[in-house]
Amino acid sequence: MSASQLAPGQASSAPAGREIAQFYDGFSCRLLHDYIEGNARLAAAIDRVSSCIDRSTRTVLDVGCGIGHSAAEYLRRHPHVGVTAIDISERNIVTARKLFGELPIRFVQSDLADGRIQEKFDVLALVDVYEHVPRSDWRAFNLLLADRLSDRGTLVVTTPSPMHQDYLRAHEPGGLQIVDETVTQRDVMNLCEDLAGELAAYEFVSIWRRNDYLHF
Repeated sequence: MSASQLAPGQASSAPAGREIAQFYDGFSCRLLHDYIEGNARLAAAIDRVSSCIDRSTRTVLDVGCGIGHSAAEYLRRHPHVGVTAIDISERNIVTARKLFGELPIRFVQSDLADGRIQEKFDVLALVDVYEHVPRSDWRAFNLLLADRLSDRGTLVVTTPSPMHQDYLRAHEPGGLQIVDETVTQRDVMNLCEDLAGELAAYEFVSIWRRNDYLHF
């Protein structure tokens, strides 16, 4: 049984960072397909993050930016903000720079733990990223997010719902990635506690099946 197939809270031997990075190096073609053909999940997530950016927002950090589509959309809709976009995959960052290099977006290969990003941001966006961090690393990852969030900042997370993860494990295990954790309501509250923040919104969103995604 791989880490991606484990039940919530079950102990696992998490893949190493290099292994995860190599997996997402091979993910660029799928991301390019979604960018060209469109993806309802990504579109809904970009809408949600964009709704949390207002005139008082100065800076946005797009964590796990993939090939840069989401970062480019945040800037297009909110040209007054400074956007930094990071991804663990070198290939994704290279592709992002080729696609959107003419835009004033800072693309950085980083897992957030390597110290390459030091400043604080008004909005942190994690679009289908949190579930791909090994559960055993969540506490440390939460504290990294807290360090990068400004005092009045907002963290926006989109992730598959527990119901959708259960469905995939039972019926479409090939749809799971190298790490694909289930994010429960208790996990969300733990994240809020680690950020010394408050839960401002928690909503199930129906993309392909009823309540298959979670935005908070």
